[in-house]
Amino acid sequence: MIPLTDALAATWQKQLTFDYEKLRVWGSIAFIISASWIGYLANSGGT
Repeated sequence: MIPLTDALAATWQKQLTFDYEKLRVWGSIAFIISASWIGYLANSGGT
């Protein structure tokens, strides 16, 4: 799935001219925060 989204993003970058690096950084930050939050909720829900 990741190679497909990377290929699409590379194609869209050529067509729409956006800053792909900044988009990847913010996507990674959002993933880390959401994964941590979901882990916290899953852990606190069982007690």
